[in-house]
Amino acid sequence: MADTKPTEAERAVSALHDSANLITKLIASGDTKEEVRGNIDRNVKHIDLMLGKDLVKNSGLDLTAFAPASAAGKAFLVTYPVTKQDKD
Repeated sequence: MADTKPTEAERAVSALHDSANLITKLIASGDTKEEVRGNIDRNVKHIDLMLGKDLVKNSGLDLTAFAPASAAGKAFLVTYPVTKQDKD
């Protein structure tokens, strides 16, 4: 039986999918509470950070969903910014 454990790159990309899906879900909810803005902010930062890592960039996996999710999250945060109070 072949080893079917995901590679480190596959786990990283799976986490990126989780972040992209959460950003999309939170924006679609229409909720603008501090907690939601903070979650979107953290997940946008996660996507941007991970897309810059060689492990992800050189994985050969489909990364096309992540830049649009990050951009959507950033656009949301322009309209409903995270305040210093939100980050504390």
